[in-house]
Amino acid sequence: MFYRFLEILVFLLLLLWIALLFNVGGMSVKLSEFMTYLDSL
Repeated sequence: MFYRFLEILVFLLLLLWIALLFNVGGMSVKLSEFMTYLDSL
């Protein structure tokens, strides 16, 4: 059950990441911060 929740969470994070990529190229700083946050999990 917990892993199912993790799968959904990761999927939503991927969607957010893709949306940011398509929205603004200037958000690369935000993206790097986001990736750093993911690495810290």
